[in-house]
Amino acid sequence: MPRPRLPFGPLARAAAALALGGPARAEPVAHELGVGLLGAAVAPAPLTGVDRAGASPGGEVTWRHENLWAELAPGSAYDQTMGDARVRITGDPDGVMRLDRLELDMVPLSLRVRPQLGDRFDLSLLGGSIDEIWLQRELPRGFWRMYSPTTITLLGLSDTDQDDDDKVKAYVQAGLGLGAEVLTGGIGPLGLHLRADGEARSLNRHRGGALKNHVRHEIVGQIEGGLAWTGPAVGLRLDAWTELITQWETRDADGKSGADRQAWAAGLRLVLRHARTLPPRPGEAIPLEAQELDGAADLGLPLPEMPNQGQP
Repeated sequence: MPRPRLPFGPLARAAAALALGGPARAEPVAHELGVGLLGAAVAPAPLTGVDRAGASPGGEVTWRHENLWAELAPGSAYDQTMGDARVRITGDPDGVMRLDRLELDMVPLSLRVRPQLGDRFDLSLLGGSIDEIWLQRELPRGFWRMYSPTTITLLGLSDTDQDDDDKVKAYVQAGLGLGAEVLTGGIGPLGLHLRADGEARSLNRHRGGALKNHVRHEIVGQIEGGLAWTGPAVGLRLDAWTELITQWETRDADGKSGADRQAWAAGLRLVLRHARTLPPRPGEAIPLEAQELDGAADLGLPLPEMPNQGQP
């Protein structure tokens, strides 16, 4: 049986390592590097078809570092995302290129710059965003899983357009969502990939003095799907994707409430994926589940050999 995973793993594992007197065994990991072209639009909500038609063209580079595990024990979960980064550049009608998004998540630290969404600077010192996987099963040539995008920030510093003083102020943030991903076999090494998720977040930003804190809510929904080529350790995906972000404040400058802004983006992304299994610590057996995966190669998960335990 796989060992139970601790929720919000990077913080929990660090605490467990201190309590138990040493680090846990390294898990199988995967790295993804993606490049793509896109169109993006931001406008006061609700976003219209005219806004989408006038989307600014651009490009992006993405990077992702993941945990891998094939089977979960009942009631256990683990964090999939160990690191996530995105740089997105768009151009205006005059041909001037601008930064649309810079995101770097390495729990417990994360950095976010989203000028089009009012985030001039956002640094999370204690927390971040991860995908908490709570159900995963192997298919004959692939897998499917359910997960919860989770955001927790116990201490953050941000400079946003919520006020005009252009000062960095402290905030706390929490978010939770639901997502699913499936990879199925097709012809030969070719298969189909589909991933969809959504998350609702709330941010409470301190203003100081007798002023009420700013509260901003955000709902993020995204879906991607396309073709996947899977190999023993290296794979390629070509995905079409779309994303919609809705922001609103419960108290704005005019005392109003409701949706204030929406951001939409869509594009094509080519992703190179490399997976590897790290060796166990001396004397520690590799879980049987990792060796009984007939389709583990399709997951990009190389099968390790079982240590010799005195059996012929």
